[in-house]
Amino acid sequence: MLSIRAVQPEERPLLYAMVQDFWQTSGNRVSRVQDPALRAQFFEERYGPESRQWWAILNDERIGFCNVTLHDHPIVKRWGYIDNFYIVPKWQRQGHGRTFAHYVIEWLKQEGATSVDLNCRTNNPTALAFWQAMGFEIVTHRLRQTF
Repeated sequence: MLSIRAVQPEERPLLYAMVQDFWQTSGNRVSRVQDPALRAQFFEERYGPESRQWWAILNDERIGFCNVTLHDHPIVKRWGYIDNFYIVPKWQRQGHGRTFAHYVIEWLKQEGATSVDLNCRTNNPTALAFWQAMGFEIVTHRLRQTF
């Protein structure tokens, strides 16, 4: 059965290795991720102390991770942001991602979040369909030009 566990400080090298796998398989073309000299710095900025990282655990094996932040706002109150969400490819399409997402969303609710946001690439229709099946809806389009 799948469970969720917070990433411990001594597990950060394991998280970094899985994040690099995620970057390679997700189609992330951010130059900072592709440049080995800046990759570790980018990881520390993105997965720093202001965010919370979770493992998806199946039979004592780490099969995925999620990076989440909580934000407070005077109008919308507390909201969560799922920055990255990943299930190792060999474990995908077996219901583990849905269970993991449910656990993360429940944790956000327990922490007082009244909503949760995330970004999904338009070139990833599988992820878009997954998140829509989880009850998310498209609320905006953000455009970028990379040099």
